[in-house]
Amino acid sequence: MGVGGGFNGPPITTRLTTRRRTDEGQATSGLGFRCSAGASTGRRLGEQLATEAPHSSLDPSRTTALFRWHSERGSAALDSYRVIQGFEFVAFVPVASLAAESPAELEAQAEASPIELGRFSTSLMLVSPKLDPGTYTVTFRAPAQLDFRTEAGPLAARISCDPVTLVPWSDSTTTWTTSTTATDSDAALVGERLDLQLCLRRTGWSESGIGLRLALLAASGTITNDWRQQLASRTTSRASTLSRSDTPRTLSALSPWPA
Repeated sequence: MGVGGGFNGPPITTRLTTRRRTDEGQATSGLGFRCSAGASTGRRLGEQLATEAPHSSLDPSRTTALFRWHSERGSAALDSYRVIQGFEFVAFVPVASLAAESPAELEAQAEASPIELGRFSTSLMLVSPKLDPGTYTVTFRAPAQLDFRTEAGPLAARISCDPVTLVPWSDSTTTWTTSTTATDSDAALVGERLDLQLCLRRTGWSESGIGLRLALLAASGTITNDWRQQLASRTTSRASTLSRSDTPRTLSALSPWPA
């Protein structure tokens, strides 16, 4: 965060590159702050989620996040000057490690009791699974189901998922598809598909992980070109523009994530 000129100063003092000389004992009736985004927004979201769940063993360095700052033009007559109005995001932080060595073992464990996969948090209202903005614990239940539970514990949503697979160890990734439709038990749902393709660490292995796709459907027009994605790996964290596919697809017709 940078400190700059206030409303009572000349417009030039609001620029990022401008510093105004001020004596140590000088007082002013106005002071401005310039907020800047960090390079690891996704990881910061993961760290916050991990802090809020002290009883879960989460790995913030593996957070997958999509986010954007919503801004509007301000009153200052400066090029590219905008005022931040809000922050929107979708984030998943996985558990540090699964206690299973294979998809078959994970499914066997899930038959006895749901297996925690991580925590999911969003500022959006999702169409599928039908979730309000908030934070949820995601658990895997056999056969091939995902439960979303609120922080208080009650079940908020349950969806079917593709069978878990064994995949080469890699970053988790995100794809965005517009004009996608999905069918539930009541009606056809139309919106924008977000695929979070996750690679979860399995006990005792570093070359491969357990792959799982978290399929989300947001309202049409929710995801735009100004969204960013943060893919965090074991050693690096990077932000990039969210890639998009304009090919309409049906959720049931999506091919499984290749092993």
